[in-house]
Amino acid sequence: MNKNVGIDYSINSPALTIKDNNDFYFYCFAEKLPKTIPFKDGFITKKLEKNGNNIIDASLVAKDILKILQNHNVINVNLEGYSYQSSSKAIFQIAENTGILKYFLLQAGIKINIIQPSTVKQKAGGGGFKKFDMLQAFLKQENLKDNLFHQNCKKYENELYKYNQDKTMIIGVKSPYSDIVDSYYLSVI
Repeated sequence: MNKNVGIDYSINSPALTIKDNNDFYFYCFAEKLPKTIPFKDGFITKKLEKNGNNIIDASLVAKDILKILQNHNVINVNLEGYSYQSSSKAIFQIAENTGILKYFLLQAGIKINIIQPSTVKQKAGGGGFKKFDMLQAFLKQENLKDNLFHQNCKKYENELYKYNQDKTMIIGVKSPYSDIVDSYYLSVI
């Protein structure tokens, strides 16, 4: 059985991709999906509940992630390492939340591999890739041509990111799609 899992833990939309042989399963947790994106098919969204207590919130997400992994009989995950370019408050919250997830995974006997963000970008094609570049590389993946999430990303590509009026600068790929794309590359490392 050839299963590999990538988890991209972010504050607002943690995502995971499970690669089971040649099949890919995309999951994300989000408070809400962008209203401008016209599709919700091809990935499973779980409501990201926030009650104001970061430890409880992170524990609930960790438990849900663990259930998903156990339902797929996963024994090994690739987890993206920390991006130290994040703001100081965000990096501490991500570290705290990821620590809780790691605890739950270790308690369940799931092995954790920490993959540096630069390695994830290199897997997509370039160490200096931005979110737009990652999405463009994702859209070219032939092994996903039959996957509904991938088909929808191709179909609605123009809605997934924006340009400035002069068409030179990317404003950004919207979450949770950028997180799902990162988790995909973690699953194929």
